[in-house]
Amino acid sequence: MPRPIIVVGLAVFVWAGDAPGYRELAEPVPAARSSEAPRPRRPSASRRPARHAPRVQITLDAGVTLVDLARTYEIPVARIIAANGIREPRSLHAGRKLVIPGVSKRRPLRRRPICKSPAVEFLRVATDEQVRVVLTRCNGEADPAGVERLSHLARSLRADAELTLHPRLLEMLQKVATHFSGRRLEVISGYRPHKQGRVGVSNHTRGRAIDFRVAGVPNETLRDFCRAFDDAGVGYYPNSVFVHLDVRDQGSGKAFWVDYSRPGEAPRYGRGRG
Repeated sequence: MPRPIIVVGLAVFVWAGDAPGYRELAEPVPAARSSEAPRPRRPSASRRPARHAPRVQITLDAGVTLVDLARTYEIPVARIIAANGIREPRSLHAGRKLVIPGVSKRRPLRRRPICKSPAVEFLRVATDEQVRVVLTRCNGEADPAGVERLSHLARSLRADAELTLHPRLLEMLQKVATHFSGRRLEVISGYRPHKQGRVGVSNHTRGRAIDFRVAGVPNETLRDFCRAFDDAGVGYYPNSVFVHLDVRDQGSGKAFWVDYSRPGEAPRYGRGRG
C-alpha cells in the first residue's frame, strides 16, 4: 500500500511502516524570502560616533589665574577645575596646557583689574617736577610701573642717568605716605653714581637709597617713623633739609646715624650713630 506522507511544520517525514518513530527525508524547508532589499540597520546609540563637546586648549601664561580665565570665557572656575582634573589650583604654573570646556574658540584675555594703592604726590625739588606715582599694589608689593616712574624722578641730574630703584624702597615710601596721608613727598636725591675717579659703592650708587622729606612734617618726626623699618638704614642730617632712607639686605637689621655736616661738607657724625 502507498506510504502516507505527513508534513510537520516545515520538515517532511515518511511513515516507516511497522518501524517505530519517523525517518527524516529532507532538510527543513526554508521560509519564503521577500523580494524587497533588506534595509540597513541604524547603529545603536552605543555604536554611534561620539560627538565631542566644544572646547579649546590654551597655554597658561605667567600671572594668569583661573579667575582670569573664568572671566574671559564666562564660565565658573569650578568647571575649569573639573575639566582639567586640578587638585590644587595654587600649583598651576606658566606653560601648563588647560582645556576650557563649552567654548569653540579662544578669546582675548580679560584679566581681573589689579588692585593698587592710591597714587602718591611727589616733587623733585631741584627741577620742580611734580608727578603722581602708584608705589605699591594692595598686597604691599611694589608696582612695576611705579618703580619705573619713581626711578626716573630720582635719576642723577649731574650724570643725566637713571638706575632702577630697589622695589622695597617704594614699599617703605608707601608706608610713609600712608602714615602722613595727603602729604607730598619731596625728593632731594636718589641715584648718585660716583664722580669720575672715585671708587667704591654706596646705597645711592646701587639705587637703594633716597634723600627726601615730607611737606609740612618735621624731619625729626619723619626720622623717628622711618627708624621702625626692618633691614633699613636711616640717616638724620640736622643741618640739612632731608632724611636719608635706604634698603639693607634681608636679615641685616637696622642702621641709624646722625651727620652734622652741611651740604657739600665731609661727614661729621655725632651721637646716635648705630
